[in-house]
Amino acid sequence: MNLGEIIKRERLKLKLTQTELAKLIGHSQSNISDIERGEMPKFDITCLLCEVFEIFPNEMWNKIKNEYEPLPKLQREEGGIKEAER
Repeated sequence: MNLGEIIKRERLKLKLTQTELAKLIGHSQSNISDIERGEMPKFDITCLLCEVFEIFPNEMWNKIKNEYEPLPKLQREEGGIKEAER
């Protein structure tokens, strides 16, 4: 799940349209649409959205982080790079 999907889910939980959410944070509906389609919002917009959703910014980022498995650890060795043993 990406940030745009999380923002859309939180907006729908509050039964807000994109236009209503945009008005609450002082931005345009097209800006909200862009974010929900994957454009990365500026930090100040993220903070405003978190205020509306009543969550901390780190909670939003943790929702993203928890969706992805960590990358494997790599180690350099003669002849190239391979995945490290765990």
